[in-house]
Amino acid sequence: MRDPDENWVNCGTYRVMVHDAKRVGVWMSPGKHGRQIREKHFKRGEPCPVLVSCGHDPLLFSPEAKRAAFRAFRIRLCGGTPR
Repeated sequence: MRDPDENWVNCGTYRVMVHDAKRVGVWMSPGKHGRQIREKHFKRGEPCPVLVSCGHDPLLFSPEAKRAAFRAFRIRLCGGTPR
């Protein structure tokens, strides 16, 4: 998800639950970057677009486990490039 004020992208590990064929719920713990970004969108009355990745390389969890630097593009840490 992208911060609407500062335009940086958050890539984190969050719990996702499928509710039906078109809806999922996403849990973002209070105080985490994803939750802070979500709150910014919701306070503006905007939807908060997210990308959910399933079945990806387990390497993507590595930066989360090591607590990458604030605003570090975690995908880049795993060898990916931002668009």
